[in-house]
Amino acid sequence: MPCGRVARNAGLDRFLRRPFPAWPVRLASSLRPPAARFRAGIPLPLLLFAAVLCAGAVQAQPVITASVTPDVVAAGTGKIDWSYSATDAQYCTYGSSSVSAATLGAGFGASSASDRLPTSASGTMGPFVAGSHSATFSCTGIGGTTWKTVNWEAVGPPVITASVTPTTVAAGTGKVDWSYSATNAQYCTYGSSSVSVSALGTGFGASSASERLPTSASGTMGPFVAGSHSATFSCTGI
Repeated sequence: MPCGRVARNAGLDRFLRRPFPAWPVRLASSLRPPAARFRAGIPLPLLLFAAVLCAGAVQAQPVITASVTPDVVAAGTGKIDWSYSATDAQYCTYGSSSVSAATLGAGFGASSASDRLPTSASGTMGPFVAGSHSATFSCTGIGGTTWKTVNWEAVGPPVITASVTPTTVAAGTGKVDWSYSATNAQYCTYGSSSVSVSALGTGFGASSASERLPTSASGTMGPFVAGSHSATFSCTGI
């Protein structure tokens, strides 16, 4: 029953017509600020009781917890484990900018974003195209509707750019400036048929080809013996 409305009831009418002691009202009147007023005809104890009933009628909004693991996967092959759970909810729905409800809902029968889902569920989905992805769970209860969004990233294979300048130097004296940079990579390694990794790696501490190097670096190396030389950077990502 909404606060502020009282259903007609013969017993309640008799209760309201009973004479109540005047001292609670007189005492409250002596303590209240001059501008305060009590509603005529309803004793103070009944007002306090009604306030308690109204406070108890407030319903909490749903609270949602949701997660995806891992939050970064390989594009084209990686999958994620997802889960959500809601309290104070009657049902949930699902939305995503890149993953259909049918894909997410294979575990519990969802076929569209308008389908009502259970208040908790989990599953696995993927793979995904490269880019950012998200899923939003919307849960509704007596207290209203709450949303929770989870995000993850699908990344492609590493892309490396590398260069040496100049490409021709004098044997025995010439040096080259080298650099490389990789995207979608976690680390890089180095190999060369004629230049040791320790010579290349003086700028970042590499001493063997098995050491993990940063995903970008630059430096200077040389001189070299006469002939052709090469350096290979290998970068690894998810």
